[in-house]
Amino acid sequence: AAASAARRAFEQLNPAQRKVEHYTRKVREYPQNPQAPYLLGRTYLEQGRWQEASRYFRQAIEIDSLFALAYHAQGTVLQRQNKLPHAIRAYEWARRIDPDMVEAHNDLGQAYHQAGQFAEAIASYVRGLKLDPDLALVHSNLGMAYAMAGRLDDAVGAFGNAIARDSSLVDAHDGLAQVYAAQGRVKEARLEWKTVLRLHPDHPRAAALLRQGRNRR
Repeated sequence: AAASAARRAFEQLNPAQRKVEHYTRKVREYPQNPQAPYLLGRTYLEQGRWQEASRYFRQAIEIDSLFALAYHAQGTVLQRQNKLPHAIRAYEWARRIDPDMVEAHNDLGQAYHQAGQFAEAIASYVRGLKLDPDLALVHSNLGMAYAMAGRLDDAVGAFGNAIARDSSLVDAHDGLAQVYAAQGRVKEARLEWKTVLRLHPDHPRAAALLRQGRNRR
């Protein structure tokens, strides 16, 4: 009877609650398995419950100090909390433990970018692209980092590489347009912003800048 009542109570939970309950049981059943708290942490991360997620990622790391995925996930939580120095440290640990984890290089690059450390961001993106050169989003992120570092020609190349791999990537077209505008290449900038509006008709910056250009004529 008790088991039946417990099963009914479990079934009445919503899917998110059921997932938490499932992995909470696994944590109790397998106290020395780092996967259990890691998966519970991922569940909390999906729900935006940062403190709980961080707690279980730390628990996974305490069980296995070389668990790269847990360090990476902890970095994600810290970055979303805007705790950038701590996020960078967690991503760096993930990258060192597993140098082939492309996501760690890209997310480390984004954290460095947010922190205004553009040279470090560039280095992280370049490392990630050496592992997988076909990641359009990483090429686009690299382009933004180059642009922020004032390396405009390199930014044009990176955005071009992104677009060559995914011509529907709005951020790459928008970034390229901004760089062209900064270089005084107005016609090329307008063409890119037109592409942005074709892909994303409600894009505010592209619409405003194209209107501005028309009003100047």
